[in-house]
Amino acid sequence: LVVAPNLYLVTDAAADNLTAFVAGGGSLLLSCFSGIVDEHDHVRLGGYPAPFRELLGLRVEELWPLLPGETLAVRSAELGPFAGSLWSEAVKAEGAEVLAEVDGGDLDGTPVLLRHRHGAGTGWYLATRPEPAAMARILARAGAEAGVGPVAPVAPGVEAVRRTGGGGSWLFLLNHHDRPVSTALPSPAVDLLTGRRLEGTITLERFGVAVLAQEGS
Repeated sequence: LVVAPNLYLVTDAAADNLTAFVAGGGSLLLSCFSGIVDEHDHVRLGGYPAPFRELLGLRVEELWPLLPGETLAVRSAELGPFAGSLWSEAVKAEGAEVLAEVDGGDLDGTPVLLRHRHGAGTGWYLATRPEPAAMARILARAGAEAGVGPVAPVAPGVEAVRRTGGGGSWLFLLNHHDRPVSTALPSPAVDLLTGRRLEGTITLERFGVAVLAQEGS
């Protein structure tokens, strides 16, 4: 899964790479105000997002920025209602499936979230900036359909990254909170920074870090 928010400037080569990635079985989530100009800041012609229209199965007919403090009401049978901010667009589906649309106002019924099969993969397009909870639902949905999941089931605000090499595997945990956080461990492990053996859970201090080696690795 590739997530490309606000890809305003994009070269032909980069657009071709993303298109080939999706055609080969990948998933791309592209958000609003994308595909507008080339690397020389020259506006692309032919409707937006110009180099991705076929991949996404849609056409953006008009850019519709929102005023400060203005929100966009969105309805979705699959994701529930949510609000967008900062930006909206007059989008026309040209083969894409509409998963969410504007609820009321001048753009009532206009697609906001679309999904389109392209080759062996899937292109997603998001035409506003959703509130955080809705963004989390959208990303989780796109990730699940792409077969992408977290490397470990950790508490909110804890980042988990797995590194492998040289026959070993290490799980890095980073606490982004300014308070201690406890999170579950996928299996017994040794924290290489402290030498402690851990099982069940680990408590990370504020902005704390742990580097875990699974027992036997």
